[in-house]
Amino acid sequence: MVNNSKIQVSEKGYKQYLEALEQLKNAKKELLAERGSIERTSLPSGGQGGDYTMSSNDQELDRVICAINLLEEEISRLVVVSSENSSESEVCIGDIVTLLQVDIDEVGQYKLTGGMMPNMSAKIPEITIRSPLGKAILGKNVGDSVSYFVNDRSGQRRDFTVQIISKENGLEKQESQPE
Repeated sequence: MVNNSKIQVSEKGYKQYLEALEQLKNAKKELLAERGSIERTSLPSGGQGGDYTMSSNDQELDRVICAINLLEEEISRLVVVSSENSSESEVCIGDIVTLLQVDIDEVGQYKLTGGMMPNMSAKIPEITIRSPLGKAILGKNVGDSVSYFVNDRSGQRRDFTVQIISKENGLEKQESQPE
């Protein structure tokens, strides 16, 4: 199943996608080079190859190729939105979003990223657009309610309200408070 939905990203977010793709392509080259040296040293005399079993190198190469394919498909759906033209109230990649978790009345702040993996040591917790929460908030506006189901056996539903969206360019859109 091919997903044709467009993904809005900032110029910085687009560059991050390209950098991630370049890193994966470099990893693929290294794995192919390593595989070539293993094959040359493991051939029996006479040049005939024996039975072939899939090595951990081959398994890692398959994972990298799969990740490259997924990332290339995602890059084909990116739409670069300049900070001057982006909607101030719509959640895009690179935004810092303040969410109210409705059931426990707790506020959290997250940065939405388009990378393959979030930066776990970031000052503000990062979530990717592949995560259930990332998918739920992408494209939403301040004041919107969003829900997602936890990816565990419980299938627990989490409900949030988008309160503040802080853009990379310093713009901030807040939910208006009733007087």
